[in-house]
Amino acid sequence: MTDSLENHSILLVDDHRPIHEDFRSILNTQGQSSERLEALESSFFGDAVLPSLLLPKYELDSAFQGQEALHKVEAALQAGRPYALGFIDVRMPPGWDGIETIQHIWDADADMQFVICTAYADYTWEEIFKRFGNTERVVFLRKPFDQTEVRQLACTLTAKWKHSATAKLRRQELEVMVEQRTQELTRTVSELQEALQNVKTLSGLIPICASCKKVRDDKGFWGRVEAYVSQRTTAKFTHGVCPDCVAKFLAGGDKGNPPLT
Repeated sequence: MTDSLENHSILLVDDHRPIHEDFRSILNTQGQSSERLEALESSFFGDAVLPSLLLPKYELDSAFQGQEALHKVEAALQAGRPYALGFIDVRMPPGWDGIETIQHIWDADADMQFVICTAYADYTWEEIFKRFGNTERVVFLRKPFDQTEVRQLACTLTAKWKHSATAKLRRQELEVMVEQRTQELTRTVSELQEALQNVKTLSGLIPICASCKKVRDDKGFWGRVEAYVSQRTTAKFTHGVCPDCVAKFLAGGDKGNPPLT
């Protein structure tokens, strides 16, 4: 299940085309060892680090204005291939800025992660908090950015998207299970209530004729005991002759009935 949720699709949103090329040159390194990352790891861990570190194969798409970015996000959702991450610039005249774009995109896809790239203090963190609330789906990256930072953020946030999607899927599966169990319990309770009602209909006083043994129903009609019970329970009757009646028949003691021979 988790392998099917791998998502390395990234949307680059910036009004300057050279920035897109910079991101592509940094992130399109599949099959090549990242020397800067290896050097960084070696400085911490020494020679124990693996000789080659391969980055994921990212699927990169570009948008040059906020409105275009929203359209691409909506199209990706309809195609069943949502973006996991967006690297987005703040200043993108003449249209929406990066913050407005994120707000519109989250209305369409609330799971998408974002890295806000800016060289200016356009928005303070307090202003971002007022716009988005306490969210973990946004991080900042100052320009000019370091290649290692870009790769680290891409790896971390696409993995975070996967973990969130896995948790969401598991939660949906649990909700379906709970709904199924609830339906089963409701059906069982209904059957028990029906059975209890049947038992209650035969409890208390039952008006029965002392002579012919017919039973009077709720509407005042007299009928056979079998019909009364069958209407109120699932019980079924078979007929036979008890030993006392057999003895009466043999002795000819039952008026109107000849003795059994």
